This record gives sequence, structure tokens and C-alpha cells, in this order.
Amino acid sequence: MLAIRAKRYPRVRGTRAAMLVRCCSTPVVYRRREALIEPVFGHTKLNRCIDRLQRRALAACRSEWRLIAATDNLIKPHRHHLAALAA
Repeated sequence: MLAIRAKRYPRVRGTRAAMLVRCCSTPVVYRRREALIEPVFGHTKLNRCIDRLQRRALAACRSEWRLIAATDNLIKPHRHHLAALAA
């Protein structure tokens, strides 16, 4: 029986991500990410009930995510317009 080995990818040492991991300000970067990025995903998952992508291919997932982001950007002004009418 043939053993299947996991494919190993070479490490790239000059990337920005590698630099951030080695950098001493990594906790600061992740704190900033927590404040900027995570609320977007939380809103999409919890309030809009979109917890997974429906399509499979990378291009299809990318287009689906862009559609989700576009509708989110359209919902924001609409919600503010409704709040202005109610006030």
C-alpha cells in the first residue's frame, strides 16, 4: 500500500504577514483588526444570517462575497434614510 504524504509548501520569509508575526507590535495589529474587521463578519453572520457561502468554486465564492458586500453597502444608506424619516 502506498503512503500518501502531505504536500509541504515552502515558507516565504519576506511577506508582510511573516514580518507582522515576528514584529513586537503584533498584539497592536490584532487589536486593530478586532476593532475594524471582526464587526463586519459578525454583522454578516448574525444579523443577516449569512454564515456560509452557497457556491463552491473560488470565482463563484468571490462573486457571492462581493454581492453580500454590495448589498450591505446598499442597506446602510437605506437604514439611515429610514431613521431620518422617523425622526
